[in-house]
Amino acid sequence: MVKWEYRTVALESKQSWTGRRKPDMTAIDGQLSDLGNDGWELVSFVDTSNSLARGPILLIFKRPQS
Repeated sequence: MVKWEYRTVALESKQSWTGRRKPDMTAIDGQLSDLGNDGWELVSFVDTSNSLARGPILLIFKRPQS
């Protein structure tokens, strides 16, 4: 049976003048590539923002335990 290890990464968003999220895609791409090269697979994400506060987007990764 495969055993998994998990990792959660919080991505903070920047607010643009329109109030919409404007992430730094170059930085995100680099971080995702680094995680993928280390064997991590993105399996889910959770947006923790609500109508009162801007929260981070949580990215949840897994990889087989070594």
